[in-house]
Amino acid sequence: MKNVEPREDQGAMPSAVWFGPRCAPADERELVAFLGSHNGVAVVRWPRDEWRLDLLCSRGIPCLWLVNAGDPPPELAGPLHEILPTSASDQAIHESLVRLSGRAAARRVEATPALDDDGWLHAGDARIDVSLVPSSLVADLLSHFDEAVDDEELRIADVDRKTRAPRSLLSDLIRLDQRVNELGLQVVPVAGHAHLLRRCR
Repeated sequence: MKNVEPREDQGAMPSAVWFGPRCAPADERELVAFLGSHNGVAVVRWPRDEWRLDLLCSRGIPCLWLVNAGDPPPELAGPLHEILPTSASDQAIHESLVRLSGRAAARRVEATPALDDDGWLHAGDARIDVSLVPSSLVADLLSHFDEAVDDEELRIADVDRKTRAPRSLLSDLIRLDQRVNELGLQVVPVAGHAHLLRRCR
């Protein structure tokens, strides 16, 4: 991971992760979750990181692709991709990160999260598998999106709990939060024994 220090007149630097060649799958998921929850930008190399393209696109993570001089640039379409040479200035990189971060944030605000029958949570074009969490629990939080839901109501909504191995509601909520962070969403506790699903702030 690498950070570019902006000059004083550049303003705040948006969150970014500069990906290396390889990392453990759990670390990769954590980095993607960080980007999703912070309107961050993945800084990746072409063609070295081409294998990451599907994952990042499916989560709606914007990408700044750096290409070596003389290498053919990728043919990538869409507002969440920009291409710069590896020799680009800090100023050019900063401006690209700001643009991409702003576009991702705007798309997430416009997207209405929805759960499909196969256990995938969609937010616009982005999606994440949440089938490890009871669908009734996810559906109840979605139906009260950005509103506090009493934990007792969430327990009642979890109609599958009797047929599954014992597991606390809290563990399901933590697992859901870890998954939806990649889409720029979060599950947060609210005073009075309640939780809500909302966009990350």
